[in-house]
Amino acid sequence: MSEVKQNQVTGFYRLPKMCELLGLSKTTVWELSRHDPEFPKPVKLTAQCTAWVAAEVQQWIDSRERVQFKGSADNVC
Repeated sequence: MSEVKQNQVTGFYRLPKMCELLGLSKTTVWELSRHDPEFPKPVKLTAQCTAWVAAEVQQWIDSRERVQFKGSADNVC
């Protein structure tokens, strides 16, 4: 039996959760799935249920470059 790392995500994400996690629309999630070779591909769980492997999604999120903003939110009026 394999051990699950402490911070490793398991399970699946359905489309609404993908939109919430990524801050993207449903259409954008599907477009990335179809056209971006680095974006995780969905899997069919049943004939009418499609989801993304949570660990693959988290790995993709972790691989994304972080944007550093200049300034501080404290300076906003």
